[in-house]
Amino acid sequence: MRKVRRGVFETNSSSTHSVSIRKGEVRDSYLTVNPEDNKVHVEFGEYGWGYKSLRSQSERLSYLCTMLMMTEASRANSVDDIFETEGFKQINNLIAEKCSCDGICFDDKIQFKDWDIDINGYIDHQSYEDYSSIQEFLNDYNTDIVDFVFNDGVTVIIDNDNH
Repeated sequence: MRKVRRGVFETNSSSTHSVSIRKGEVRDSYLTVNPEDNKVHVEFGEYGWGYKSLRSQSERLSYLCTMLMMTEASRANSVDDIFETEGFKQINNLIAEKCSCDGICFDDKIQFKDWDIDINGYIDHQSYEDYSSIQEFLNDYNTDIVDFVFNDGVTVIIDNDNH
């Protein structure tokens, strides 16, 4: 739940995720394309409470794909439905174009448990629950997939209130 008191943003959560975007140049990809399937392999990350600073292209792509799982994919009825979400199609097509490959492949197993998606990763509830799609997340930061992943001026900062 969000609360605003005296113009200061507050949450009832002790963790915070913020995206810092400074003017930068969109760089060439230095993501690794797997020669066996001609795809960029992505692992889901655990983006919760501890301090992390996501600066590399692969870290930011992992965060974005994990955000996809927490938002759009959470409404899917099957694993196949995930690959039909607008967010997956956008990420897949843009990575395919930028990296001259066949798109992305998730290294982590995706399954459904009790009608909920189950992956080896997550984003803290306070950092994704206001978004229903990755596009809403990107719009909130006035950026797009290419800029988010390939602009070295983008950093995702994960912290908590114990510092």
